[in-house]
Amino acid sequence: MRLFNRQNFKNIYHRLLTYFVEIVIIFIGITISFLFEQWREENRQKQELIELAESLIRDAELEKAHLQSDLKGTNNWLQNLDSLRIQRDVENIGESELLWFYQLLIGKEFGLFDRNSPAYLSAINSGILIKLPDSIQRKIYNVYESKLPDLQHLYEQQNETANYFRNQIMIQSKTYLYHKQASTISIDLKKFAHEVQQPVYGNLINQFFTAEQIIQKSNIKITNDFESVIRSLRDFIEVLKKS
Repeated sequence: MRLFNRQNFKNIYHRLLTYFVEIVIIFIGITISFLFEQWREENRQKQELIELAESLIRDAELEKAHLQSDLKGTNNWLQNLDSLRIQRDVENIGESELLWFYQLLIGKEFGLFDRNSPAYLSAINSGILIKLPDSIQRKIYNVYESKLPDLQHLYEQQNETANYFRNQIMIQSKTYLYHKQASTISIDLKKFAHEVQQPVYGNLINQFFTAEQIIQKSNIKITNDFESVIRSLRDFIEVLKKS
């Protein structure tokens, strides 16, 4: 009887041990599977953030290049407007400055300022932008939602000023500024030079000049802001790759 009980106990013990080992193996398998899935998901999210940061860098580089190109135009405006101011004082305005100023007034010197960024808009619409560090989010938001709209507004104001002056001052004055004998309409620069000597033109030139100085400073500041965004995103990518 004792032998039977001892054998029975051994059987139960081995059975329980087998169950326990099976449970441990299953637990370890589930844990490893869970950890692997977690690791794979973390890597997927990390890669997603790297791709987002890289796309935002590309857009920021394009925006910076656009601003630098526009800055050349702004500098050209300031140079021509300053020349006009000086030449008006001595009543001897050059033909190149007169022609440039006329083209400005009829809208040929204005370009469209596009502040849209495909990568930024996609990141905003998808909600992925909030996965970036708060400090980078603030920098990006400040540039795209504050600085660029303000600069665009300044460009639009310059265009509106030119439109208003052309429609309400030049046209309303009924002064004919074109060659009468020409087969096509072309500006008579001598007549236009005389017209530009009027005080209202001097006020307009000064208004344009002051606004362009503001645009110049804003452009440089935003360009520096984009450089800061690019540096922060590159540092963020390096941290992700090393983690």
